[in-house]
Amino acid sequence: MDDTAATSSTTGGDDPFGDDPPDGEPLPPAPPGVWQWVDIDRAICRDGSQARIAVRYGTTNELLVYFAPGGACFNGGTCLLSPPNLDDAPLYQGGIFADRPDNPVRDWNVVLVPYCTGDIHVGARDDGVSFANGADRFVGWIDNGLYLSRIHPTFADVDRLLVAGSSAGGFGGGSNFERYVRRFAPPAAIMIDDSGPPMSDDYLPPCLQAHWREIWGISDTFLASCGDACSGQRDGGGIIHVVEHLSTALPNTTMGFISHLEDETMRLFYGYGLDECSSLYSLAPLAYPAEQYAEGLFDLRDFYATSPQWGTYYLDGSSHTTLLGDGFYTADVGGVSPREWFVAMLDGEPSHVAP
Repeated sequence: MDDTAATSSTTGGDDPFGDDPPDGEPLPPAPPGVWQWVDIDRAICRDGSQARIAVRYGTTNELLVYFAPGGACFNGGTCLLSPPNLDDAPLYQGGIFADRPDNPVRDWNVVLVPYCTGDIHVGARDDGVSFANGADRFVGWIDNGLYLSRIHPTFADVDRLLVAGSSAGGFGGGSNFERYVRRFAPPAAIMIDDSGPPMSDDYLPPCLQAHWREIWGISDTFLASCGDACSGQRDGGGIIHVVEHLSTALPNTTMGFISHLEDETMRLFYGYGLDECSSLYSLAPLAYPAEQYAEGLFDLRDFYATSPQWGTYYLDGSSHTTLLGDGFYTADVGGVSPREWFVAMLDGEPSHVAP
């Protein structure tokens, strides 16, 4: 990838990357294969506690940045399910983190971005929105700029960069991908969004998108680089157009979505937007139909992720996430496992796989 492609101009609006912190100190060294937690100065969680990242050095010149899952905080009920701090943050052992010879990223350098901001890693409000803690700080976007200022000087010359994440981290990885490509300008860059698919306004209700824009401040973060197309075409909707923006802004990258067609967890969150968000402030959202969710995924594939740089892998069932479990190796759709699709994505050969 040349520098011109990596720094292509935005399509309107302000540049949300212009205020990213400059490079700081590299992350501390450690022997390959050993995880270490690193506190990042000024990075905080939703409850104001210290935020940190984990790093595991590998033996290749390739880097995986993985954005962790953990729900979302946008009303009293959802905030109870989303971690406000990193007291119990896990180091993953399965899926793409498994120590097994057929793991395609087993020997890569890995940075784990844990999740404690409740804003799918993209918020920019530190003024204390009142939900679960009385003063929730939705600062995922701000924190990730601080993380990047330490990650980049540590791995500045990688040959391949993979930004991936699951659930909230799927949204987060996709939304932060452009800033990583701009900073690293690597020869090859790949993004895999596992179970955090954006959908068009017909499937992801605009009222829910508008709510997220307001409480997390995301119109000033990743949506700003998308410009007018993502500014809210129908009462606060339009987030889906980030997919088209990434195709234009990052033409030499490979990007993809993995999802179960009836993902029960995602349908729970999207259910809060049904009936013009009538259940937004209740503890129980309306039931989001499984058939409608599947339609939204195929709509995403067929009308938005149409550039040849996009791939999709859809599985039957209502399970949630694929990259972290044994299903990454054992699931099968039309004779193709998620691992096989993933390896092709790493090699810049995206495809669409579905039942």
